[in-house]
Amino acid sequence: MRSHFPDAMVKDYEGLIPAMTNHEKDRHVLAAAVRANAELVVTDNKKDFPLSAVKPYEISVSTPDDFLLDQLDLSPEAVMDVAQQIVRDMKNPAITWSQYCEGLETSGLPLFSRALIQNAD
Repeated sequence: MRSHFPDAMVKDYEGLIPAMTNHEKDRHVLAAAVRANAELVVTDNKKDFPLSAVKPYEISVSTPDDFLLDQLDLSPEAVMDVAQQIVRDMKNPAITWSQYCEGLETSGLPLFSRALIQNAD
């Protein structure tokens, strides 16, 4: 991530960690989100980011499945183009659209997978 998305790195958030009230093992994540003025934390561990911990910073919490559904809703053509490009780029091994969607479903993105299938029809 550092080499491909250097601007995504958040610095100087460590001093905020003690003030975070979410689950101890994820306080660094919330501190970095606060420092970056993020509006959203995307995680499978929503329970580690209770509303009482994120509300003071006006940060929402979303699962990856819900986040991707939101992206599909906001820009269906762009998301479908990217998903279809991923399938075209898969060469070793090559995969079909159905295999790609099945992989998303088994990877914890069942709602997004189903929505891609519906949008492809």
